[in-house]
Amino acid sequence: ARHILALLSRLRTDYPRARIAFLSLKPSPLRWTLWPKMAAVNAAVAARAGRAFDYLDVACVLLARDGLPDAQLFTADGLHMNPRGYARWTRLVQAWLARAPGSG
Repeated sequence: ARHILALLSRLRTDYPRARIAFLSLKPSPLRWTLWPKMAAVNAAVAARAGRAFDYLDVACVLLARDGLPDAQLFTADGLHMNPRGYARWTRLVQAWLARAPGSG
């Protein structure tokens, strides 16, 4: 999380008027064993979101009702999203893009 936050800080310094969004680390079937560490990074970054950058939780749209990655949203390799997964991700990003700057 420290390196991500440093990057976001540098981007804010270099581009003071830009809208910046951090898309959360995503869960995937292949890397599910790493999810606790990834979720901790997401939580640390989300806690620092605010004026400098927005945090977009793409993980929430990729999980099934049982809390595991929805296999129907990933390709056979269990890592990369398929068109259905990208459609969910895209809706979230498009909603952020449609919001007025500074509205969170």
